[in-house]
Amino acid sequence: MLELGCAYGLFLKQAEPHFDVAGIEIADDAAQYARASGLNVLSGSADEGNFEKIGMVDVIVLFDVIEHLVDPRRTLELCARNLRPGGIIVLTTGDFDSYLARIAGTHWRLMTPPQHLWYFTQASMSRMATSIGLSLEFSDHPWKIVPLSLILFQLRRMLGLRIEPAPGSRIGLPVNLFDAMRLVFRKA
Repeated sequence: MLELGCAYGLFLKQAEPHFDVAGIEIADDAAQYARASGLNVLSGSADEGNFEKIGMVDVIVLFDVIEHLVDPRRTLELCARNLRPGGIIVLTTGDFDSYLARIAGTHWRLMTPPQHLWYFTQASMSRMATSIGLSLEFSDHPWKIVPLSLILFQLRRMLGLRIEPAPGSRIGLPVNLFDAMRLVFRKA
């Protein structure tokens, strides 16, 4: 299993008992931390050279990554080429067609350029994936445990209130605004 944008390797550690895991992370400090934890994590971007070092894989995950990529189609093509037949790509990203995104407009919590370069719907992601030989197998809007400090930060930002740094919070709440989607694509 390969995770693109694996940060400090927290998900890789969770997946390690079930898969031979590897990651690619653009932030070198995070990649170094993951390597110090014993993980096979390459520094840099998801390019031909790094994929060549990893080899063919059965599963590729991109959690909240694709919207940050300069060329998401090229990256998805690269993933498909390095995925074994029958393998899957699991990704999460904002759902631009969600009710919340439509009513919030430019105040939508995920409308954060220049961090987010792209906004997708299930239909647009499915069209892009289908054009490179992947089929949509599953989609949903998953729940997440979100730190209370992040919830407060986002509420202040969306309401246009003065944003003060929120203190770190170990308190997490289950949240589902049904505006973030999880998609699973399979290679034939």
